[in-house]
Amino acid sequence: ESIHIRCERERIVSTDGTGLQTMICPPTGAPQSVVIQFHGNAQNMYAHYQFLAWLINEGYTLATFDYRGYGESDGESDREGIYQDARSYIKHVRSRFTGTQRIFYGQSLGGAVLMRALLDEGLRSDEVYIFEGTFSSYQRVARSILARKWFLWPIQWLAYLLVTDAYSPEGDLGAFAVQQVILIHGDADPVVDFSHGEKLASLMRH
Repeated sequence: ESIHIRCERERIVSTDGTGLQTMICPPTGAPQSVVIQFHGNAQNMYAHYQFLAWLINEGYTLATFDYRGYGESDGESDREGIYQDARSYIKHVRSRFTGTQRIFYGQSLGGAVLMRALLDEGLRSDEVYIFEGTFSSYQRVARSILARKWFLWPIQWLAYLLVTDAYSPEGDLGAFAVQQVILIHGDADPVVDFSHGEKLASLMRH
């Protein structure tokens, strides 16, 4: 509201009864499509929606939500719970926006969460999938973060011991090869190394 954007807030319930906070920001004119944001790890939807808020002036509806443990959503965050939240939100927006083109947009952690949830909910040819600065393996991204500091090199192997690839999309990404997909990644990304974007592109081609 402080930057003259009108948003509607609504609470939905995840599969286990956890309350999730959602937000829909309609455009000023007739809506063309809806962009459905799955945000990254830091902060919550009130910070992350600003990355895509410019689309509202271009005729897009922006829909976003917070995983459990984030912002005003209930519960505590854990990978299984966030995965269930993602599936619940996909069901919700598909039901809510039946007559509008849906563009799913996953950023960083949200991209990995979104990919797995979409694969299990079912991909659709009438949807567009955009993944920005994301990864396909939790273990590999943890290892790459440890590798950034020379004094952590000797313990890179801990990434495979302490971090699991449960609910990782890797292994099933070939299903995206026949879908409408846009991958966005920059070689100056300070969080998720560019190599993860290259790996993702390779896996989606097969």
